[in-house]
Amino acid sequence: MIPGCGARARPRSIRHLTTRPYRPQTNGKAERFIQTALRRWAFKRPYRTSRHRSAALPIFLDSYNIERPHRALGRIPPLLYFLMRCEQRP
Repeated sequence: MIPGCGARARPRSIRHLTTRPYRPQTNGKAERFIQTALRRWAFKRPYRTSRHRSAALPIFLDSYNIERPHRALGRIPPLLYFLMRCEQRP
């Protein structure tokens, strides 16, 4: 966990979970995101410098979370799905 985040996470009932090392089956969602990020952002095109690649990251993240329909979420973007779930909670 990021140092200092524990104090903010505990009141929100957020737990830090770890997975077994060298066991991608237990960390499938993170592994899939990394695979997608490498394919659609990091190596999609040649970047002049690492700074240029870093500058393109927020654009990719917005597209990934806001625009891209997700098959497992009924073809709606992850952020919209998250917001809809938040509205349903009492």
